[in-house]
Amino acid sequence: MFVRRVGTTIGGVTEFGAADAAWAAAHVVVVGAATVGLVRVADVVASAAALLDGLSDAERNRYADLAPRARRDRFLVGRTFVRQVAARLFDVSPSSLSVDAQCPDCGGPHGRPVLVGGPAGVSISIAYSADIVAVAVSADHVVGIDVEIAGSRAEELSALAVGVTASSGADALRTWTRVEAALKADGRGLRVDHSAVEFDRVDDQLIAAVPGDSGIFSRFAITDVDPAGLASPAMVSLAVRFP
Repeated sequence: MFVRRVGTTIGGVTEFGAADAAWAAAHVVVVGAATVGLVRVADVVASAAALLDGLSDAERNRYADLAPRARRDRFLVGRTFVRQVAARLFDVSPSSLSVDAQCPDCGGPHGRPVLVGGPAGVSISIAYSADIVAVAVSADHVVGIDVEIAGSRAEELSALAVGVTASSGADALRTWTRVEAALKADGRGLRVDHSAVEFDRVDDQLIAAVPGDSGIFSRFAITDVDPAGLASPAMVSLAVRFP
């Protein structure tokens, strides 16, 4: 588990140590106001029974409803991993935390994830692609994260990214991770037209602007996170809402 900070800050990213064998393969870094975690499902899901015991009743019900098995495994690891990262950050037991994800439209368990049992104002985000789970936690800033594996959905995402690639200044897959991270931080996700997201740079910081229902834009700082330590061509983007 992540018990201490080690190493030095380089480009705003600080490595954490991993002392717990179950999560030794996890990659956890501090990126500005957020802590980001990356892990391969295959590296931790062998302890699935123990992980499942840590879920709330509602989460276990959601887990049981998911198919195929790969989706269940990603869900299980994502919910457990975000708890582990948050618990270490706030010095509490993971068992004291749960994740609620009620949809504001239909009331189903697939809405924006919210940490229950932690300090007030904490924001979390969870993303999956193939065998990779990414999480983000912040004590005082709203965050969104997205991860995509090169080649996994390249054709589909290239089509989705049309219209925003030029302003993002990146290829289609990278653009999509930035857009989805911003939309997750916004809270409305794909209910917002992805092509309406605009990008600009302010003092070398990439900014995503997401239009609100009233026409006022919300702004998010975008950081592309290095997936070092994962033997996978993953692209990871973090969005942090401006105060």
